[in-house]
Amino acid sequence: MDTKNFTGVLRNKNFTQLWTSQILSVFCANMLNFALSYKIFTVTDRSFGVSMLYLAYYLPVYVIGLFSGVIIDHFSRRKLLVIANVFQAVCVLLYLFIGESIILIYPIVFLYSFMDQFYLPSEAAYLPELVEKEKLPAANTFFNFAQFGGLFFGFVLGGPIMKLFGVNSPYYIASVFLWIAAISTYLLPKDNPPKPTNLLRENFTKRAKENIFENIAFITRRPKIYMSMFINLAFLMFNAVLAVTLPALGKELFNVDLLDLSWMLIFPLAVGAGVGALFVDRGVQNGGKQRLITIGGFISSIVLVFLYVTGQIANLVPFVSQNLPIFIISLSGILGYAISLIIIPTQVTLQEETPNELRGRVYGSQKLLQGIFLVFPSVFAATFADLLGVGNLFLGIGVAVFIGALVSIKYKKK
Repeated sequence: MDTKNFTGVLRNKNFTQLWTSQILSVFCANMLNFALSYKIFTVTDRSFGVSMLYLAYYLPVYVIGLFSGVIIDHFSRRKLLVIANVFQAVCVLLYLFIGESIILIYPIVFLYSFMDQFYLPSEAAYLPELVEKEKLPAANTFFNFAQFGGLFFGFVLGGPIMKLFGVNSPYYIASVFLWIAAISTYLLPKDNPPKPTNLLRENFTKRAKENIFENIAFITRRPKIYMSMFINLAFLMFNAVLAVTLPALGKELFNVDLLDLSWMLIFPLAVGAGVGALFVDRGVQNGGKQRLITIGGFISSIVLVFLYVTGQIANLVPFVSQNLPIFIISLSGILGYAISLIIIPTQVTLQEETPNELRGRVYGSQKLLQGIFLVFPSVFAATFADLLGVGNLFLGIGVAVFIGALVSIKYKKK
């Protein structure tokens, strides 16, 4: 493992400012997800209400998804990041006024997500402008750390924060952190739009249509681009399923409380991803992206099957029952390691293969696809979990990932 690129990235002040914003944004999103999911599941005692939370999050894609990438490529990405952070810092305070009305949660989530349609693609498109090409794998490693670290700390600390400081405390904390994120992005160097045209004064519909078709043509002619987008989409679909079914996963498959499952499953997942990310850098630098993705796919599928088997035999085999936390922690750590082998190479491929003037639209398209396809696991995962059992659902995902890894081998040979 070569640490030169890692230390070089951390010395890059512009990167650390963008990374700070990402860390705070991811932490706040997951802390709020925990607080809202816990509240909804406690009141309704069903996964369906939680799935509606994620449906509300993905709906803005259908409103602005086609145009967000076009806007990002015609405006300052730094300014878009600042505006998004400020808007969300104010938006989260609206949760203070919902009382016990669950239905009011969903429109606030919609507003929060609306700005994410600009924040997330802008962040991804801006990163290659701040970091040298040879340091992109290391930079994506730190982004991966933040993604899993925010997932872990957001979910794990959400409960204690609510117990210690009250049920409304996550909203105050999220607002403060998002204001800090806004300041951090404001301190980034001023950037010029990649395509400096005054889009709003022109025929917006015509220009947007031209840009959209240009983007589609670019993506469809480059297998590396659309395969990387597909793999990222598949990973996020798994994340959506995990988020929606996490309460049921602990209760039905492992007979473990949600507050305990967070440190048994999410923490080792984050640690495993972090460890894997440290070793992915060399493989990416040596041109082995496809090989890493395939290996990660096989390992992930095997771990998911083993998690299912562990839950099924826990009540039948005393040794497994007595050491269930060890089994869950170990398998989750391996799964996190495997995920890092998949995600970092695909992120680097997108950044390396996409020119700056198209990057906003490519990431905007990726966000649009996520919104379209993540609705299905968000809504139907809960239904399948309630009808078929959450264990069978994860077994099916494991088999699907294994088939995907086999297909990737065939694709590599072409």
